[in-house]
Amino acid sequence: MFPVTSKRVLAAATCLFASGTIGSAPIHAQQKLPSEEPAVDMQWAVKIPMRDGVRLHATVFTAHGQKEPVPVIFTFTPYIGDSYTDRAVYFAKHGYGYALVDVRGRGNSGGEFEPFANEGRDGYDVVEWLAKQPYCNGKVTMWGGSYAGFDQWTVLKEFPAHLATIVPAAAAHPGVDFPFQYNIFAPYDMQWLTFTSGVTGNSNLFGNSGFWASKAREMYMAHSAFQGYDRLVGNPSAVFQKWMAHPAPDAYYDAMVPSPEQYKKISVPILTITGHYDGDQPGAFTYYKRHMQYGTAEAKAKHYLIIGPWDHAGTRTPKAEVGGLKFGAASVLDLNKLHTEWYDWTMKGRAKPEFLKKRVAYYVVGAEEWKYADSLETTANATKTFYLASNGAAGDVFRSGALAEGRASGGGGTDSWIYDPLDTRPGAAEPEDDPNYLTSQRAAMNLYGEGVVYHSEPFAEATEVICLRFCPTAGRWS
Repeated sequence: MFPVTSKRVLAAATCLFASGTIGSAPIHAQQKLPSEEPAVDMQWAVKIPMRDGVRLHATVFTAHGQKEPVPVIFTFTPYIGDSYTDRAVYFAKHGYGYALVDVRGRGNSGGEFEPFANEGRDGYDVVEWLAKQPYCNGKVTMWGGSYAGFDQWTVLKEFPAHLATIVPAAAAHPGVDFPFQYNIFAPYDMQWLTFTSGVTGNSNLFGNSGFWASKAREMYMAHSAFQGYDRLVGNPSAVFQKWMAHPAPDAYYDAMVPSPEQYKKISVPILTITGHYDGDQPGAFTYYKRHMQYGTAEAKAKHYLIIGPWDHAGTRTPKAEVGGLKFGAASVLDLNKLHTEWYDWTMKGRAKPEFLKKRVAYYVVGAEEWKYADSLETTANATKTFYLASNGAAGDVFRSGALAEGRASGGGGTDSWIYDPLDTRPGAAEPEDDPNYLTSQRAAMNLYGEGVVYHSEPFAEATEVICLRFCPTAGRWS
């Protein structure tokens, strides 16, 4: 949102300079009086029928006095549609109908909520129902990130005829980054399940970081079995126990996302958005890379990717500071504007968004500029291989091993350590909330003999480092 003065509005817009970098330039616009603001109309408690008789609740926004049908956007959410009213009003003022739809079993929708299980079929029914409404011209798309990014992929795999494009941001991928990663569950699972328990929002409880940190610490210090964590926090959950019964990727999770055969059939334009520090980056990249692996050449040419210096929430509302790191003004894209331009291009035949110069746009931290490539593979122009080297003592940052460009002569030493799950010192040293979590060296400085550290020599000059494969040690792509 932009700060409003008594006379004018000052907005920040990204501008392309001759060098190919993106900067910020001020744009001054005459403030509209309230009577001049585009008005919107609302339809509350619209009931959308599903194929099994369940009815989902929607709130529909359209431009006031809209006479001609237009494309319709919808957000399909377990977080209660009211959470996204500002987005809905924005797009209704910019030439689109917008429906906020509560998923099955949440908010005012009927049925029972089972995370990730029903959104594909239900979303298909929502698309086809919206396409028949008098305010819709037959073209339907979606908006959203995280769960609402997953929604877009799971609906797309059902191939509703009137789904014209998708723009999944920070899309969670069941069996990849939620409810576990590397087959390891996390206490956040119950925090999220409590957020989505019942039919209300529960946002205050979800956001009480002190409560959730104390419960996780209680489980950790007592060496309790994770399977009982739902009872420990006070919210016994059948869904949590079902997840415990599926501790690794299997058919249960596979049914929620596109199969290789379904990726081959995808034909709509796609704009994928993720961030360097997005917790669902593994999911977003899994969808993208599987489409690049299995999709047709024609479909892949219509799939664009944006990788910004953002955390999870920043994939929808970017900020110039994340976890103790600060970025240049170019990093703060107006994603509402970019979404509008994408929708205009793919559903109204207007100009392609100027920002999308090539199929991959990625932000280079340090250089503080956007760069572009035709594919992920062409973002790098050289490769380096580093070898682990050690004299057998690499147990902390002050006595570390080396990352060397050549193999060590003589084979070097062997590094080993014993992991003791009963040693709770690492967990006890963790703060409940660390606003500088990206720059903090606390974990690296406190290994307690349960890890190893390797350092390279300083690079002679500024160097872009791009990881083209998922890095288990970092826990993310970059």
